Amino acid sequence: MAKFSDILLSEPCCCTDASRIEYLRASLPSNHRIVMTHGDLQPCNIIVDSERTVRIVGIVDWELGGAYPEYWEYVQALSGSSFMTMKEGDDWYLYLPEAGIGKFFEEFAMYHLIGRMVG
Repeated sequence: MAKFSDILLSEPCCCTDASRIEYLRASLPSNHRIVMTHGDLQPCNIIVDSERTVRIVGIVDWELGGAYPEYWEYVQALSGSSFMTMKEGDDWYLYLPEAGIGKFFEEFAMYHLIGRMVG
């Protein structure tokens, strides 16, 4: 987990000082399991069959897949959608399976704080 945190904080912008980077590093979660993830789970990467009922028949675009902290799939699934701008009709987050992905609200908030401070 420490190496993953280092990667997230490896390219700070010029206005971020070392004390902020250390604060963020200390705030990052460090007790998560490493699991295999898709890395870019978005509606456009999910193939569905809706002839009778809606069911998932495939998931494509695995180039970002790999071994990541267990919260990463949740963070990435919400980050790439219009969830952040909350456009009308964007309900993607309601369909994320809690059993397979989980809910990682604090990690999601921390990731976006980091994005604002170093990105």
